[in-house]
Amino acid sequence: MSKRENIVADIVDTLVTTTKDDTTRLTIKKVTREPVIVEDLAATAMPCLYVQSATEIREYGTMGGEIDGELEILMHLYVNSNTRDSDRNLLLEILENAIMVDTTRNSNAVDTKLTNVELVETGEYGPYASLAVTVVVDYNYIRGAE
Repeated sequence: MSKRENIVADIVDTLVTTTKDDTTRLTIKKVTREPVIVEDLAATAMPCLYVQSATEIREYGTMGGEIDGELEILMHLYVNSNTRDSDRNLLLEILENAIMVDTTRNSNAVDTKLTNVELVETGEYGPYASLAVTVVVDYNYIRGAE
């Protein structure tokens, strides 16, 4: 697998294993890399987190084929409750704590940063609410060595 894929897979694995905390009022029940239709999700799958790799900026070194990459990973967090705003804040804290435990993404990255949190308007009048969370992962590799 490429480092890019290893990084995204590590984030998903981290979120699957570290966000199942029964001591908090909420826990992320489903983490997926496949797009979701929120209205089709079972109540037992909420809150849900959809993770996708996104934009990448690459800088090429002059010698040896070393490449520095800055990979954006988008996470779409969906909640279904009557306390949407409080739930989003609590789940964002759980998400951030999980992601920041290993900022090297199992030795595949130089650093991981949570850079943006954006409210996604999904008809805030209903029971559903969403946040888009952007994580940037800096990494490097040598072309052909993956």
